[in-house]
This record gives sequence, C-alpha cells and structure tokens, in this order.
Amino acid sequence: MRKLAAISCSFMLLLCNNFTLADTTNKQADQIQIQTEYEKLQWIIESSNNPEKKAHELKVTEPLKKDQISINKDTVKDSTFTPEIDAVPEPIEKADSDNKSPINNNQLTEESQPDLIDQSNPLKNILTTEISEPKKSTQKIDIANQTFSNDKEKGLAIIKEVDQRDTGWQDSQAKLTMILKNRHGDEHSRKLKMKIMEVLGDGDKSLSIFNSPRDIKGTAFLSFTHALDPDEQWLYLPAIKRVKRISSRNKSGPYLGSEFAFEDLSSFEVAKYDYKYIKDEIYDGIESFVIEAYPQYEHSGYTKLVLWIDKNRYILVKTDYYDRKNSLLKTQTFHGYKQYLDQYWRPDEMRMVNHINGKSTILLWQEYQFKKGLTKRSFDKNALKRAR
Repeated sequence: MRKLAAISCSFMLLLCNNFTLADTTNKQADQIQIQTEYEKLQWIIESSNNPEKKAHELKVTEPLKKDQISINKDTVKDSTFTPEIDAVPEPIEKADSDNKSPINNNQLTEESQPDLIDQSNPLKNILTTEISEPKKSTQKIDIANQTFSNDKEKGLAIIKEVDQRDTGWQDSQAKLTMILKNRHGDEHSRKLKMKIMEVLGDGDKSLSIFNSPRDIKGTAFLSFTHALDPDEQWLYLPAIKRVKRISSRNKSGPYLGSEFAFEDLSSFEVAKYDYKYIKDEIYDGIESFVIEAYPQYEHSGYTKLVLWIDKNRYILVKTDYYDRKNSLLKTQTFHGYKQYLDQYWRPDEMRMVNHINGKSTILLWQEYQFKKGLTKRSFDKNALKRAR
C-alpha cells in the first residue's frame, strides 16, 4: 500500500509540474508582444523543457491568413511538429513570362526552389509560404542598347516587352463607332460596345454587341483567343435567333462587311508568331522598331505581318498584312493614344485600309473603363443571347 501511495504521489506531482509548466509558459507567451504566429510557436517551443512533446501537442487555434502561411508537406514528414492549420492557401497559378503557361506551385519541388529551403530550421520551412505570386516588374527595359545574338532574338525580346507592359488590366469595356467606307468614299456607320477579359496563361476573351443600325441590332460576337490552338469564336444572329460557330478555316473572312478579318479581332498572343527584327525607322514622327511576325497557327490568312512599334512607349503604331501570295493586302494604323491607370495605352482611332479593293474601316473608341469586375459568366455562350 505504501508503494502504491508513493507511486500515486509521484504521478500527481508529475502532473502538477507539467500543468504548471504549460500554464506558466502560455502566460509568459501571452505577455510578450509577438507579431506573427511563427514567432509565437518558436518562442513557446524554445522555452519548454520538452520541445518535442510541446511541438507535438501544440495546436494553432487562430486561423491564419492565406497569404501568411502554407504547409511544406516534405518537411512535415521529417518533423515531429504537426500543427493543425485552420486555413491553407489555394494553389497559386503564376504565368510563365515566355509562354504564359500556368504553373501550379504544388508541382514545385525543393530542387526547383532551393532559395526557399532553410535546412537549419524545419519549423521555419513549415511556416513559410512555398512560393508567392510574382509581381510584374514595372522596370522599363532599354532594348535599343542591348546586344543580341541575332535578329530573331531581338525581335522576340521587343514583343515580350510590349506584352509585359500591357499585362494586369484585368478587364475593360468601351463604346465604338465603326465607319465603313467603299472605294467611292460612301460611308455607313455602326455602333457597338465591347467587353474584354484578360486571361493570364491563355488568350483574352471578348464580347462585341451591335446597337445600330436596326437591321443588325443585337448581333453579338464572342471570341476566345488561344496561342497555338484554334481560337473559338461564335456569332449570334438575332434575326434567326441562332448562335453560329465560326470555323477555324473561315477566320480570314471579313467581319460583318468590314475590312477587319475575324482573326484580326483576336487578342495578340506572343506564342502565335515567330519574330524577326528588321530595322529602326521613323514612322509619322515616331521612332519605331520594325518587326516581322510570321503566323504559327493553322489557317491564318496571312504569310506575315510587319509591325511598327514605338521605341519609347512600346505600343503598336502600324501593321502591314501580307496575304498568302506574300503581297501587301491591308494596312492598319493607330491614332490618338491615351494612357489609362498610369500604365495602359489605348488608341482613340484605328484605321484599316484594304489595298486590293480600295475599301476601309475606321474604329472610333470612346469611354474606356477598366477593372469593372467582369467574370467568366459575362463571356459564356449564353451571354450572346443575353447581350444588350
């Protein structure tokens, strides 16, 4: 009995000591102003006489913000520390700067991100975000003074800089007036509005809706641009109340009687073309790079495009289109550029002149708006019928 009493006494003392230690440790931790969950966990563990047990029993009770924490699964396997996390961030997709292909950070290993691994501190590895959303660099690159191994490399570098500076606007909408001119100078005008949603890692989505004249009012055009895969395009005709899919083979055809082809209305994607720098040239008083772009997608109506790009603002000021016989077919020019959101340049006027038939089309842009919260639902096929 004395033995049993002694054992019971020892057991009670052990429990009291453990409770006292845990209570004292937690009170001390509460009295210290700790800025982050990581510091709090580290302090409690270091102040305990039994770090392994504390680390095993410790639980995170306050939800952490998604941008503060994620779990490195590989580190957890080798560690005795197994906290319960109330909030785990969603996988982040980041756009590869060269081909805009999405990258899932769950696919990244320690070998692919050595700078993020701290072998000396497993706890820090657990409580450190594996990879963060890259911020688009706002630093302007002076390509004119760089050295390149060949003209193709320089042409691609210029186009990437153009794309880089026009990324991040999310979505936009504007009102347009389309003026059609025949070779005799007769004019017909149409009014429409356009919505565009930026899609990182793929081509943009756009929806055009005609408001006048009466015979085409309600006509809507939906376009999903892709890099090398065929673009997806649909046309809604209210007269027959049908949605018609545009065949990939017909992308070079005229868009509703204008001098713009269906493929001209797709967003410009870097991977759609191969590039070659030709020369520097002054166009309309603007110092420009001259670049040739060769379509890499099937069924294009062009053998090449010649681009004039403003060397200062990296914006397109002129495009020559060459047909399948390699003859100059059309010329598009851009006028009245204005800057929005302190970064994005948009023209007030676009002119497309057909050198074969003498016709032309002018697009007048008004009331640009950006970041209006457009969603995928604004660009599904049902949106064609809902369009007003």
